[in-house]
Amino acid sequence: MDHIPKAKYRLVYNAVDDDKLQDESNVVSIPKTHLTTKATTQGPSKATPVPVIHQIQEHTHSNFNQENAFAEQMEMNMNKLVTFLKWNVPFSKISNIPFYWFVPLSGSTEFNNILGNCVKLVQAAGGHLSNEQVGSEVLSVITQEDGEKFVNVDLDSVEGIKDAKRLGLVNSNLADVIRTSHIYEGAGLFESTGKYAKCFTFVRNPIARAISMFEFSKFNAENNPTDENSVFIDMTINEYVHGSFCEDNWMVRFLSNELSGPLTASHLSLAKDVLGRKCLVGLTSDFEESIRRLTKYFHWDNSPIQLANCMRDMHLADNNGEEENDVLYKDKFSLYSPLFHKFQDASYRNEGENNEVWNMLEKKNHLDMEFFNYAVALFNKQAIYGQRQKMF
Repeated sequence: MDHIPKAKYRLVYNAVDDDKLQDESNVVSIPKTHLTTKATTQGPSKATPVPVIHQIQEHTHSNFNQENAFAEQMEMNMNKLVTFLKWNVPFSKISNIPFYWFVPLSGSTEFNNILGNCVKLVQAAGGHLSNEQVGSEVLSVITQEDGEKFVNVDLDSVEGIKDAKRLGLVNSNLADVIRTSHIYEGAGLFESTGKYAKCFTFVRNPIARAISMFEFSKFNAENNPTDENSVFIDMTINEYVHGSFCEDNWMVRFLSNELSGPLTASHLSLAKDVLGRKCLVGLTSDFEESIRRLTKYFHWDNSPIQLANCMRDMHLADNNGEEENDVLYKDKFSLYSPLFHKFQDASYRNEGENNEVWNMLEKKNHLDMEFFNYAVALFNKQAIYGQRQKMF
């Protein structure tokens, strides 16, 4: 039997299924009956079978080469993260720096306040300082009015990351935590420094995050209008979901380094590889447990009682001193409360699950939904491993 050449796929790391490598190869074959006949000069009664398989094989060889090129590109992406240690390697304050892979609207505001006000750490991030403050050729720490401290760099942009690398951010020893969405460019900060990144992140249900992104964009347009965001002022959620402004598979795109263009299952596999190998996972829906793990793992819990009290004060800041109860809605929590997104997402699910908006967002973000489910499973697995190894 003639066979189409066996397709080679990457070995996919699955941190949930016992840390095993899984081979996703397939063999596709064409039966002998898939032939055509062609009349010859020997007469109409005779015919010579001409296998279509040769044409198919030629086409398949082209696909095979494309798949090889794609696999090599994915491998190159993974090699860029050589400066990231695996998540199950114990943290060293001497040679490691916590690296926060930043997913917007996934608890970052709350977590930044915990880092800055409760744990008193210096952050290298973006979006907190003015252009004048980040334009200096000398690295320094700037203290804001609320007491939070930031290194004068902008890691929200690729150009800003390049500037921070040129200025020697990692070996300056100014930053206790590095935060950026650009994980591959961020990995370059550690090249030739003798130090390694220890990645962690917070992930959130992609549907709830997409709805939250629309609300944030609309709020920002109404309160800080510009030519760029004015389109959101009169936009409805239905227009947003069916339009070009709605994100699709943000997490898979950033972890597979494919910010535009079509995505495939291989991009999802790479995103899982990166998360499963490199990152401690926190969940917005289980924020307090996530904070407990991270503060334990990174040795930020020198005073657990003080940390707990600080988080409690954040929770009650705009709540008139009332304690949490089952009937509180999202607007009764401070935006800085660790419980804010938990109640916000529950509200989204109650109001929108199974309706047109929810279903369309789920369709647009189907790879992120699969990635999110993987992240939840990894979060649960890390709990068991961490307790067994006394990591947290």
